[in-house]
Order: sequence, then structure tokens, then C-alpha cells
Amino acid sequence: MNTVTISIPEDFDFRAAVGEALKETLAPVGRLEMLKCKPFLTGKEVEELYGIPESSLRTMRNRGGGPKFHQAYKGATALYEHADIIDFMRKNRIKG
Repeated sequence: MNTVTISIPEDFDFRAAVGEALKETLAPVGRLEMLKCKPFLTGKEVEELYGIPESSLRTMRNRGGGPKFHQAYKGATALYEHADIIDFMRKNRIKG
């Protein structure tokens, strides 16, 4: 049987290393939780949270369909509410 020896410096901070690894691993989860708390989402955020591509939202919007959205003026960023995204997804569910 082969034995592997690992040399760890005496000043190595395990707590800091584990903390940094957890921070890096959990960052995406924290981002999604933050998005869930926002009252309005951009198209990019809708894609990130709900998986509907931003380009599809734009296409649907231009064709007069898709989820309801808010827009301060023509050309402004379209903003979506969670309830409208969920309602849109429910209405467009494919029955299997």
C-alpha cells in the first residue's frame, strides 16, 4: 500500500480556509435568496432565478406576449414582478 505525506505549514489557518471555501460555495445561493426578496426583477435576474432566457422575454415583449412587466417609458428597462412570472409560467404549463 502506498502512503501519501502532505506537508501543511504551521501557520496555515484552517478556519479561514474553510470560511473562504464556504463563502465561495454559498455565494450563488445567497444571490438567489437576494433575488427572491427583490420586488422587481430585470430580465437578466428573471433568467437567473426562473430560467426564462432574457432574450425570450424580450422577444415575447416585442410581440405583445409573455409575462406582464413594468416599463417607465419606451426603451427603459423592463421590470417583472414575481407573481407575474409565476402566473405566466402556470398559464403556459404543458400538461403531460
